Amino acid sequence: MLRFISEDGSFLGVRVENAETGEDLTKSLSIMHGAQITMDLPDVTARVELCVVQADAVAGRTDWLTKHPIDGAFKPLAAIEFRDGTRVEFAEDGTPRIAPRPAAA
Repeated sequence: MLRFISEDGSFLGVRVENAETGEDLTKSLSIMHGAQITMDLPDVTARVELCVVQADAVAGRTDWLTKHPIDGAFKPLAAIEFRDGTRVEFAEDGTPRIAPRPAAA
């Protein structure tokens, strides 16, 4: 699960943590701030901008979506892998973690 924390009321100061471990994910993930709420039930999508007030919000499930290269639909990612071998894996609830790199042969 993800925890979004705004201690000073500014969306620029929002910190994103792993809600279970407290690991600060802000430094390792690209975070875009904005606001969008789509109510197209049964799917509900919320992008939230935190400002003006202090906040500590926990998201129970977060999907990281991108456009599928074959059918063009936006679908949840399981992982992102970079050319240098860095791999970010997403748990079923959307919590990201940086996977250890494989040992060099």
